[in-house]
Amino acid sequence: MVNAIGAVAGAAKTIRFEGSYETRDGGSFELVFNGPPSDAQPVREFLQPQFRDARESTIEASFRLEFPDGLPLHGDAPEQLADQLTRFAGGAAHVSGSARARPANQASEDDGPDSEGGTP
Repeated sequence: MVNAIGAVAGAAKTIRFEGSYETRDGGSFELVFNGPPSDAQPVREFLQPQFRDARESTIEASFRLEFPDGLPLHGDAPEQLADQLTRFAGGAAHVSGSARARPANQASEDDGPDSEGGTP
């Protein structure tokens, strides 16, 4: 999933891992990580063998995508994003989203001609 998040275009991405594991010999390790996918990848690579060998483990991963220019809603863009993300997901997942309206003074390229001259 880290790779899938990293590949989403036009979004600011933050990944959070929170978890712990107990070794076979009784040692314990707890972690909290917040950062971009490029920093999350080596953390994930370190944790995978540790979790496979652990006597007990728990991990919660959260992925945040923020689209500063807005999430494209034209055509099948939302479905393509959902397909891109769910293709790599395994196990149980909880998905939530929120949206904010763009302030009226921020026009996008899709909003038509600007107020200074318009189209000829």
